[in-house]
Amino acid sequence: MKTLFLHIPAGIYRSLSKGKTNNTHFNEQGVNLVAALFIEDIKNLPLIDLSNNLKQ
Repeated sequence: MKTLFLHIPAGIYRSLSKGKTNNTHFNEQGVNLVAALFIEDIKNLPLIDLSNNLKQ
């Protein structure tokens, strides 16, 4: 699960020279996974008008 959160290694950004471990915010992979789960669940709800407008 830790691979889904924002972990910045040391030396990437000057302002975070020691790096940063953030287990609150998602990285791009985590955001995409959560968004896919969200869309999947919306499609299973009786929200016909909304679910018809979602991209596949």
